[in-house]
Amino acid sequence: GRKWDMRAYVLVTSISPLRAYVHSRGLIRLSTSKYDRNAKNGGKKSQYLTNTSVNKKYANVNNITWPFEKLKTYFTTQTAQLGPVEKKVNYDKFESLFIKIQNSIAMTLLASSGEFVDMYRKLKKQGSRKAKDSGFSCEFCYSLLGVDLIMDDTLHPRVIEVNGEPSMKLSGETESHYDLTKLTMQTDLVDMLFTPVKGLSEKVMHDLYQVEKRNFNETSHGRPSLGRSNGNSMTWEDYRRLLSIDNELQQYLLESIREQHNMGEWRRVYPPTSSCLQDSNRKLWEKFLDDSPHVFGGNEMSSKESLFLHRMRHDLLLAFECVRVETCKMLGEQCSADVKYLLNQLK
Repeated sequence: GRKWDMRAYVLVTSISPLRAYVHSRGLIRLSTSKYDRNAKNGGKKSQYLTNTSVNKKYANVNNITWPFEKLKTYFTTQTAQLGPVEKKVNYDKFESLFIKIQNSIAMTLLASSGEFVDMYRKLKKQGSRKAKDSGFSCEFCYSLLGVDLIMDDTLHPRVIEVNGEPSMKLSGETESHYDLTKLTMQTDLVDMLFTPVKGLSEKVMHDLYQVEKRNFNETSHGRPSLGRSNGNSMTWEDYRRLLSIDNELQQYLLESIREQHNMGEWRRVYPPTSSCLQDSNRKLWEKFLDDSPHVFGGNEMSSKESLFLHRMRHDLLLAFECVRVETCKMLGEQCSADVKYLLNQLK
């Protein structure tokens, strides 16, 4: 009977194009007092707020938080006690919820990315040296976010808040899952961003060949292919031309491959890996992008040509992501933790 929400740790390593990850370890935050919908003025803060900073005044941190793994166990063991609405959702698989969480986070980031793109564009126009040097991204730049989500009665996640500076303070309690969650996430962050990987250019060229082979040869018929999601008919030369003139996109691919070699427990939320394995998820993303063209180039970018080029970017990046998934599925190579996870859940 207590209110709860989820704190997910999200790592953004590029804004335009977007590249972001969510860590598989996060926190379930619980209020210390039972929720009472009839309480006057909403009741006590410990009834309607789940913030750890509020509730730790009434209980130790280990008692007012769970690791994600405990929620997974709860869903698995408590299925028999759920009501008819919940049973329809197949609660016993926490993984299905986590894919929804990944989509919610990625779409929230994309929906707001136009504001960031516009801000950087204005800084460049003003001749800011910092903006001129860094552009939309720089090597090893990142932002760590704390994304809070709440579930409705069908276990559909809703993003309620995005924190730009999530607390990294530890509880100091003995055998604290709270501290372990934060420390593991921080270790994986450092490993992914700062562990050197050799031969990045060769790896990009290899994947580029696989993208061409997968999407533009005779055996690619029937697969989600480049340039067709919006009814366009594109040739491979169109994409090669885009890559040859788009320095930011080239750098994006290099950094993306470097990161995927040391992901630890990070899972990529964008480009959306699950779209490569679930047709329903691919269609969900196509609809979202068709309905929200501003996510590609900022609110000032309105020309059809510019929006089309940004959609080409998305299609190409998703094609690279699907090559990564297929290479793991068919050959057992390039199997980062997030791809292994998805393949295991969709067997």
